Amino acid sequence: GLTLDKIGPSWTLMVDQCLPYLLGVKVFVQDPVTLEHHLWPAPWPLQVIQAAAACTFAAALCWAAVAVVGRIGPVAVRGLGALGVIGTAASIGGFLVSTMPADLLSARYLAPIVWLAPFTLAPAAHALGTRWFAVGIAPLVVAVGVGGWFAYAPYVQDGIPVRDPRGVAQDEIVLADALRAQGIHYAAAQYWLAYRLTFLFDEDPVVVPLAIADDRYRPYRDGFDAARVVAYVFHPSEPRVKPEAVEAQLDAEHAIYRREEIAGFTVEDLIVRARAG
Repeated sequence: GLTLDKIGPSWTLMVDQCLPYLLGVKVFVQDPVTLEHHLWPAPWPLQVIQAAAACTFAAALCWAAVAVVGRIGPVAVRGLGALGVIGTAASIGGFLVSTMPADLLSARYLAPIVWLAPFTLAPAAHALGTRWFAVGIAPLVVAVGVGGWFAYAPYVQDGIPVRDPRGVAQDEIVLADALRAQGIHYAAAQYWLAYRLTFLFDEDPVVVPLAIADDRYRPYRDGFDAARVVAYVFHPSEPRVKPEAVEAQLDAEHAIYRREEIAGFTVEDLIVRARAG
């Protein structure tokens, strides 16, 4: 939905967190326990590069707009610049009036700015030439590269990758095999866990969000509603939803279910429901 009431809060969220995060100007890392994102204190040399990166992109965007309006440069280059400017403006405008932006991860709604960045930068690249453009774009490349890498925490610590069973999806593979062996092809989990598992399971089982309002693809929900046996999956990595609430609902429905532990998805984490009828 669209609402003008969201513009103020969305503007603050965008300029303070989402846009700087997207462009590597600020680095946020996730606490593995609380799942909250905290600003990573970048060393001062990187802060200088980050500031230069912000200036670089802003200058390139402004030059693209000037080149298009002032008809500076070849038509083809101006066309690329126009696409970048319009796409960037549309992404920002949509972000500001949409009801969806809520936190740092809403930066994904601004992703077209990155996708269209080569077009946005085209007029500047043409005006500066290869050598000077490479020098000018270097801070942005470094900021995005370094920021993106460190933002993988907790799977990156002090710049070094950290591998664990969940990081390489070993536990999820075991879980998927166990569910399939029981004839379970549909499950439900907390929003972020649901889409991670659906991807890792190659859509077998399909895992829908626990909250219907979080659905993004109706056929998944239709399949879940039609399935005779489904699973409810919980994991400590997603502490925002506990199994007790779902258990209470199932008890109220007099549903038949059992709990079991599978590959780190412990006794409290997996509930299987056999539907009546």
